[in-house]
Amino acid sequence: MKIDYTNATKLIGKRIKITGTGSGHTYGPIGTTVKVVRVSGVDQRTLMLNSRGTYIGWNDFTVEPATREEILTDVEGLDKDIKDLRAKLAFMDELKLSTYDETEFKVYSVLQELNTSSSDIEKAKVIAKLINQ
Repeated sequence: MKIDYTNATKLIGKRIKITGTGSGHTYGPIGTTVKVVRVSGVDQRTLMLNSRGTYIGWNDFTVEPATREEILTDVEGLDKDIKDLRAKLAFMDELKLSTYDETEFKVYSVLQELNTSSSDIEKAKVIAKLINQ
């Protein structure tokens, strides 16, 4: 699938290689590889890849193919996200909540850990973890 101004958000998470400077962008010299984290200000001629950059012309970059390692890293990140979301759903189900509150979840998680911790140092570590979040 070709990525153009009609579906530019598909660039998010992909690496692009700078191939030209015709649009006067500030993303780096030709040959620089940039990971796209945001797409905005899209039109038929240019797009902006982040809030501090300039507009880059569609002819000034190519999309780089992903490596196996990059895909594995993405999968690991998504697996962690899914695990976290499942824990939040389990919390809501257990307490029969219809809305999620991050602070309540963190405190509840700490209380659960305190109930299963055997020593004072383990309890202190659980509380310290909450404070640092």
